[in-house]
Amino acid sequence: MFKSLIAKILKDEHFKDLVSGSSAVMLFKVLGMGAGYLFNLVLARNAGATITGIYTTCFTIITLLVTFGKLGMGNASVKFIAAFKASKDHHALNKMAKIATVSVSLSLVLLGLLVLLLRSQIAIWYKEPLLVEALAWAALVIPLKGLMIINGEILRGLRDMVGYGIFQIGSVRLLESAFLFLAFYFGFNQPELAIQVLCISMALVVVISFIRRKAKMPKGDAKLGKLELKEVFAVSMPMMVTSSTYVIMSLLDVLVLGYFQDQSEVGIYGIAFKVSALITVPLFAINSMAAPKFAHFNGLNDKKNLIKVARQSAKLNLLASLPLFVGILIFGPWLLSLFGNEFKAGATVLGILAIGQFYNTACGSVLNLLNMAGKEKVNRNIILFTTILNLVLNIFLAKNYGAWGVAIATSISLFTWNTLGVLAVKKYYGFWMLPNPFKAAK
Repeated sequence: MFKSLIAKILKDEHFKDLVSGSSAVMLFKVLGMGAGYLFNLVLARNAGATITGIYTTCFTIITLLVTFGKLGMGNASVKFIAAFKASKDHHALNKMAKIATVSVSLSLVLLGLLVLLLRSQIAIWYKEPLLVEALAWAALVIPLKGLMIINGEILRGLRDMVGYGIFQIGSVRLLESAFLFLAFYFGFNQPELAIQVLCISMALVVVISFIRRKAKMPKGDAKLGKLELKEVFAVSMPMMVTSSTYVIMSLLDVLVLGYFQDQSEVGIYGIAFKVSALITVPLFAINSMAAPKFAHFNGLNDKKNLIKVARQSAKLNLLASLPLFVGILIFGPWLLSLFGNEFKAGATVLGILAIGQFYNTACGSVLNLLNMAGKEKVNRNIILFTTILNLVLNIFLAKNYGAWGVAIATSISLFTWNTLGVLAVKKYYGFWMLPNPFKAAK
């Protein structure tokens, strides 16, 4: 099996490109996740589960609002820019980058102001007064995180996978870890400290991302092609609904759990979720390279190579995530104990989440394939249905069973939307996304 894979890599240009590009992103993803675990380790050991929970709640709110505030421009940027790069239409490519940057900046500044104004009400809703000051800093992070994401997606559309890999949350986590360690060392320990460190780190990364983006953007107007604003939003808005509902689904667990349970349980669940997310490292890395390829082949109407890359990415996802899944099941409790004794209570939660995450990776790049190959609305409908299911499950299970009940809701939701995605791919493209691990990639 492995000899066959190696032979394919050597002979197949697209497979070789997929593996090499994914490997670069995976390297940055692994380093970034390592920095993230280091950050959570420093925070959990020095501040405890309650402050970790406050940070987790704030970061969840930031992520949710950034997802809406991006207006779908992240995936739309990849799709348009990859297509314009393939056709060498530099004028339209540069215009797309400007549209994405301006629209996202305006949207996220407004959402940041909204959080600033409503921070006291949010703290009352969560019954946690310490959230007030933390949310004031979170309001500043919202536009910064959105700009970092957009710059990263523009670089991904340009096939600058090193740049894309650098400008992810992992780079911010690396700076956060260093700054937080220094802050605790010098005696700072205010409840909002972690969010303050996040804001400073994010600002530094955003500045560097703009420098990299400027250096990589193509110069000149090769074709002077036209790109209308309504054309961009016609693609981005369905993608916004899809990405927003997907993120809502992935964040509902923290938001609902925080309402029914105390922040210490949110902190324990948040750490368990982060450990389970190790399984999705290959999915993130392979998707990052597969998505612009899907857009490229779809733009050329090359269905044969589109399906070929989809199958190859699915095989790589399964083979790379299986050892991580097994490792989490065996060593998960020990990994949780590294964050402190109180986090050992998340062992059952971790096992439940690991099962859902493995199925998520085994199904391959279904979301990216549907999004990049013209089925944005199908994708939107799948995620909308799953999000409603997720909300109902979370409300019932969080109230009655706490963190492990929320973990069950999350895993059921992952199983549902991936299964529906696999069925949609079979319907529209005629093949099963779930790979046979014992059959050579074609």
